[in-house]
Amino acid sequence: MSVYLDRTLQILGRIDDHLYHVLVDPKYEIKGFYYPTPYDLIIETREGSINAKDAKVYMAEIPFVRMGALFDKELLGKLIAKNSFNTLIQRADNMMRGPSLDVHVFWKEGRIEYRSGQNLIAKNEYQNNENFEFIMYSFLLWKRCQDLYKKESVHPMPFPLYDIKYMERTFAELEEWTKRLSPLGHWGEELEETLDNWSDANHKDKQEIRKKWRNRFNQNIGHLQNHVREAFDPNPQFEPSFYLIGGIGHHLPQKERGYCYINIPVSLIHFEPEL
Repeated sequence: MSVYLDRTLQILGRIDDHLYHVLVDPKYEIKGFYYPTPYDLIIETREGSINAKDAKVYMAEIPFVRMGALFDKELLGKLIAKNSFNTLIQRADNMMRGPSLDVHVFWKEGRIEYRSGQNLIAKNEYQNNENFEFIMYSFLLWKRCQDLYKKESVHPMPFPLYDIKYMERTFAELEEWTKRLSPLGHWGEELEETLDNWSDANHKDKQEIRKKWRNRFNQNIGHLQNHVREAFDPNPQFEPSFYLIGGIGHHLPQKERGYCYINIPVSLIHFEPEL
């Protein structure tokens, strides 16, 4: 039991939690002694009589790794409610190991699958490959693959999604990717029109265009992140955050917002059929 308690605290421990081993003199390690009493309590032993009042307790702090930060509160509540100690162990192990699932992009079908070997762990399906979320996610996965040729295979090169200095490049690359996936639908036509108008727009108009697309990018990527998390719900031992888009959020410094990336090894990304 003490081993399980120790493991549980190690996995769920917060930064201010402490673990102690309570020690007493060996002669008090007998049946009938529980704690130093504030009154005389004589206990008979084979070696003679002892008084519980005279016992001294020593607290030995046991160092341990606090891994509670690996779990968000909502997920932790679900796992505890299901008494899923083994799942907690597996999840912590997977998080320490880092991303390990292969991501398969079925770019002609609008489907993303996350696999462990031949086992399907999670998937996201979209109505078609013109879906905005699918286009953005598959685009950033494709950009991650390009890092291999830029000798950036370890760390991803963030893509400037709505930095005004690079907006024309953003529109151009997204339009090119959209055309590769399928003939331009409504979203692609809107993107193409924006690209055509960008070069003739004055500074004020460009700021308005940027604001419009920034809000649209943030909203739709937010939906995408939720869909990825939901896809992993049946397999809570795997950590979905590895496969989310980074660089979006008000918690980031201003200069880092909108520089998006997916930080998983290039070797785990597969486009089917190959591009």
